[in-house]
Amino acid sequence: MSLFSSRRNGFLQACVDRPVSTLAAYAAFLVLGAFALSQMKLTYSPEIPQARLLVACDAPGFPPDEIRKLVTLPLEDTLSSLKGLRRMESYSKAGQVVFKLELWWGTDLRRAQVEAAQLVDLAYSRLPQGAVKPLVLPLSQNENPTFWIGMFPKNGDLVRAREAAEREFRNRLQQTEGVGGVTIVGGRRKRSEWTSIRKNFLQKV
Repeated sequence: MSLFSSRRNGFLQACVDRPVSTLAAYAAFLVLGAFALSQMKLTYSPEIPQARLLVACDAPGFPPDEIRKLVTLPLEDTLSSLKGLRRMESYSKAGQVVFKLELWWGTDLRRAQVEAAQLVDLAYSRLPQGAVKPLVLPLSQNENPTFWIGMFPKNGDLVRAREAAEREFRNRLQQTEGVGGVTIVGGRRKRSEWTSIRKNFLQKV
């Protein structure tokens, strides 16, 4: 007889010889198990985090119908070949288009972001002159918790809106507890006047 068999037989014999202690121990295990089960959070339909990508492209000066035709459609055609893409939504308005790409569960978000950036580079050559190179940002709640704040200038001055976001709101948001970084998307940068200044200076000389 093996050592394991002898110990098992000894344990069973001890349970038979002490029925009261055995029942008490069994009841204690049942109580502990019921208590542990009551403390567990059970969900019949758990929420599975979905990996998403955001693609934003600015084209200042273009009305919504031209944005749709010249910017949205070329980007849609190119991004539709992204591996792991489950669904794509787009929102076009004057001067801007935003895509939300929903990926299949289990898709590598970082790899999908790199591939989407490569596709955007290919599509950028087909966009009209004046369009800003699109940005590709991750929207995974697990890897990169993100909170979006929109600014819409009443007078349509995109330059001042961008300057206000960079000079005022960026610093305030970065000082907020829990904020790791602030990225500004959209608006219009003020054009540099260095060329004209230099030209006037040379003419005077």
